[in-house]
Amino acid sequence: MKKASQQHDILIISLASPFLVGLYKDGDLIETYESSEKISDALLELLIPLVEKYDINS
Repeated sequence: MKKASQQHDILIISLASPFLVGLYKDGDLIETYESSEKISDALLELLIPLVEKYDINS
């Protein structure tokens, strides 16, 4: 169940360690997420909760 009614965008800002992911609403950065884990290990763990919580543009 989606909690937000407005659409958001996710942008991978950096693939290097630490990798950074930004959450945008209406073109404005509203949250950033950072992980020093390997991107292949941490990306799904980061993205799944965001997709469940926010209405993400595809």
